[in-house]
Amino acid sequence: VRELISLLELNAGPLEFLEHTKMEMYADQVFCFTPRGDLIGLPKGATPIDFAYAVHSKIGDRCIGVLINEKRRQLTTELENGDQVKIITDPSAKPRSEWEDFVVTGRAKSNIRRFIRIEQQTEFSRIGKALLEREYRFRKVKFSEQHVSDSVLAFGITKPEELYALMADGSRFPRDVFERLHPDMATARKPNQQGSLSKEQPLFTISGAD
Repeated sequence: VRELISLLELNAGPLEFLEHTKMEMYADQVFCFTPRGDLIGLPKGATPIDFAYAVHSKIGDRCIGVLINEKRRQLTTELENGDQVKIITDPSAKPRSEWEDFVVTGRAKSNIRRFIRIEQQTEFSRIGKALLEREYRFRKVKFSEQHVSDSVLAFGITKPEELYALMADGSRFPRDVFERLHPDMATARKPNQQGSLSKEQPLFTISGAD
């Protein structure tokens, strides 16, 4: 039950949860030991990466190698009953996307996918923020991250990082975001000769139509 609850927290949706739990419910198991003698049960065909995530998600995330029965082995090695498995970790290590090709447990797959999603979100956020800062420089306005943080609710989100990511993936344009944050500097409407506001002329026109 604890394993299923943990998977619910890790998976992106019900279909992914069902996929991962089914993999474990109908598989034969192998039983391996940690160096301290703790017994870890895994589906047949499990690898050291599966073992690492079964011990703790942080151990899986920081895994860089493995000793099986005190001998260095590949991370793709299939574990056998009675193996003693020692995971080698590094604080600067992180999961690799290709791990998903050979791990068999839902816990390992879910953690790998979750980490990659977070990494992608972080990268998109960084790119989107750079795009918005460039828009600010173009408008000759000083960028204020605090102003963005105070205004994100107007975009239907709660964190600046989410807004930056939307600009990175093209869901929102930096110009539109800037003008939403600074409506007094919007360029969609310009004053005409009489001083009233008129719509900005379109960039393209279609000629020859009746």
